[in-house]
Amino acid sequence: MSGSARLKMKDLEARTGVGREAIRYYISEGLLPEPEKPRRNVAYYNEAHVARIRAIKELQEKRYLPLAVIKAVLDQENLQTLTAGNAIPGIEHLLPALLDGAQPAPPRPLEEVAAQAGLAEAELRELADLGVITVSAQGTVDFRDAAIVEVWGRLRAAGFSREHGYGPETLVLYVQMTRLLAEEEVGLFLARYSGRLDNHQAARLGADGVRLGNELVALLRTRAIIEALNTAGE
Repeated sequence: MSGSARLKMKDLEARTGVGREAIRYYISEGLLPEPEKPRRNVAYYNEAHVARIRAIKELQEKRYLPLAVIKAVLDQENLQTLTAGNAIPGIEHLLPALLDGAQPAPPRPLEEVAAQAGLAEAELRELADLGVITVSAQGTVDFRDAAIVEVWGRLRAAGFSREHGYGPETLVLYVQMTRLLAEEEVGLFLARYSGRLDNHQAARLGADGVRLGNELVALLRTRAIIEALNTAGE
């Protein structure tokens, strides 16, 4: 550490745009190395701290990764690779093509999607306001969100009605849980395969992971629900 310029905490804050409380927290959580402490109440940082803080900030703001995943990524990867954009460039385009086909179904008008699902347009607007689906400025819904609406309509028809407490807000739990799971999965995948597979290999592996992971989640959820029912009356 003595071979690089010494920086005080105020310098580190100015260079990174991150406050001292956050920096101290990163150190306590092992995301940053301990500073040089020649004597009590004196601490010096260096360029390695600057680079690592900037990487943490970028991974949080651009990839929305939780700190636990960021730590795993930083422990295994080169910082320059991590902050050069996507850790596996192009996978964000290749993976959807493998999952959805080269030409997925085009967006459909909101009223058409609502009618096919047996729902009122107003309910779809509620779903959009809650972040469950997205309605474009042109009033259309993409094919994946249309499929979500179709399943929601089938749940409604099966008896999961608003009168029984199943409003659109019920789906927010699913959105929150799946986003959290997806963030963890993406962070883990990038940490394990960045620099080890090219984008085509990573996309093929990722597509298999999505399909098999969906099956695994369905099985685990079914088992958990049965277990919860068995213990509900205890």
